[in-house]
Amino acid sequence: MTHRLLVIGLFVATLTLALLKPARVHEAVWTSAGALAMLAVGAVHPGDLREIYGASRAAILFLVALLVLSALIQRSGLFEWAALHAARSAKGSGRALFRNVFLLGALVTATLSLDTTAVLLTPVVLAFVRRLEVNPRPYVIACAFVANAASLALPVSNLTNLILCAEFQIPFAAFAARMVPLQIGVLVVAYAALRRHFAPYLGAFDASRVASDPRGVIPHRPYFVTTLVVLATALVGYLVAPHFGIEPYAVALAASVVLALVGGMTGRVGGSVLREVSWGVVPFVVGLFVVVQGLESLGLAPALARVIARAPGGAIGRTLATTGLTAIASNAMNNLPAALVARSALVPLGGPPSLVYATLVGTNVGPNVVPFGSLATVLVFTLARERGVRISAWSFVRAGAWATPVVCLLASLAIALSSQ
Repeated sequence: MTHRLLVIGLFVATLTLALLKPARVHEAVWTSAGALAMLAVGAVHPGDLREIYGASRAAILFLVALLVLSALIQRSGLFEWAALHAARSAKGSGRALFRNVFLLGALVTATLSLDTTAVLLTPVVLAFVRRLEVNPRPYVIACAFVANAASLALPVSNLTNLILCAEFQIPFAAFAARMVPLQIGVLVVAYAALRRHFAPYLGAFDASRVASDPRGVIPHRPYFVTTLVVLATALVGYLVAPHFGIEPYAVALAASVVLALVGGMTGRVGGSVLREVSWGVVPFVVGLFVVVQGLESLGLAPALARVIARAPGGAIGRTLATTGLTAIASNAMNNLPAALVARSALVPLGGPPSLVYATLVGTNVGPNVVPFGSLATVLVFTLARERGVRISAWSFVRAGAWATPVVCLLASLAIALSSQ
């Protein structure tokens, strides 16, 4: 019993410190320390590290490649250009601007992952809403909400997707064919809910504050055009590569190499771009994998598997239970640990696709209730605070507490019924 309480205490302490970041110590320091502590108390054995590496190798390599790719894309001015178009096309309407920010966040999340939306798009949106002198709260919360809610579409949209796709060998094309229609439905419901919630704050703005020519934010047109071509080619490559035994991280890495070479030749990219990459995310995730492995040593995954297997209502009941349990776990312990535990729980159940997809609804959309349910949400709020925009946790809870359960329920039902 003492050992069990110690392991649980280490897990809770690691997660709390990583999310709160006291004294501004990077979250990677806390998860790395937690991993060492789990090894020290025997919750994780050195031999387990090889198994953890094997299960997470592809996801970690893709994360590294995507971090580099996102930094290179940022040098092209693509995010500023897209945000300027979103502001111009709104023509002074706050509701149209909110819609455009939501759609832009969804597009960036689907193609470049939710962390890219959090880290690279959020500062651009904050700069524009400040220039337009509109209430920033709806737009900041929209960035956080859509970063999670729009991460179902493709395996590359979220690290949780990559982890489960790798574990249960779900091809990129099969995943997209199943999840893109579901993603569209999730976004429609989520947008309608958020727009209704923030309607009183979406007043008109002075359209003359928007720059007239979006080309003015493009620092180097040839590099900008190359970025668009490389990004489109990479998306096609994700679909085609599995047929040749090529993993997604290799496609992202190749795209990064091409952009780095072109950027170097045009003078847009130098060695300083490596300093702009959020390298700390990698040890944070690796440490979290080890910490969760320590928690799983207590038998949490088998217990979760039994609860899902015994859920009333047959296949539909199991699907709903999976989404509900993983959504609750995501808000209680953060979505990445929840996804890792759920992955282990689904293995003895045979990893049926319906339960895998239901898990992703719970871990991707489910965290939109509390600000610490997803690292992307934490990053959005942190970036906003660093730029003088303080959004209370209660504002996020009020927006997501009623909308998120509705979205999760409808998405889970769609998965269950389409699997019959």
